Amino acid sequence: MYHLLLSVHVAAVFASFAIVIAIGLEKPSRVQLLLLLAGISSFLDGLGYCFELMARTEEEAILAIKVEYLGLVYMMPFLLLFMARCCNYEIHNAVKIFFLLFAMFIFALITTVETHPFLYQEYYFDADSELPHIVSTKAP
Repeated sequence: MYHLLLSVHVAAVFASFAIVIAIGLEKPSRVQLLLLLAGISSFLDGLGYCFELMARTEEEAILAIKVEYLGLVYMMPFLLLFMARCCNYEIHNAVKIFFLLFAMFIFALITTVETHPFLYQEYYFDADSELPHIVSTKAP
């Protein structure tokens, strides 16, 4: 089961990378640039999860989660801006800045997860399960 999941996920990461390359090879407009940034974020999210599946130590798994969140926290703001632009809906600059600053804040929490209890109260790496992963107790 593990190898099947990993194989499917690796194929999905390659497909995501191919989509990013296809969008990037075009001369992107502002709308396409937002889609490209969302695609890169999606690629990083998938790549991080793939690394998490292949991790053998807690340090590797935490680094993989950091890569995963680098894509995850920026994907939604970029998709929101992309959809708003496609629908000719203007989002105020203050709201855009808030979304990006909030994403940066969450990513800062993730990158320093070892030093504070704000995101995870505790966590450990479960290497003995069928799918090796980080087991965590969420904090507020």
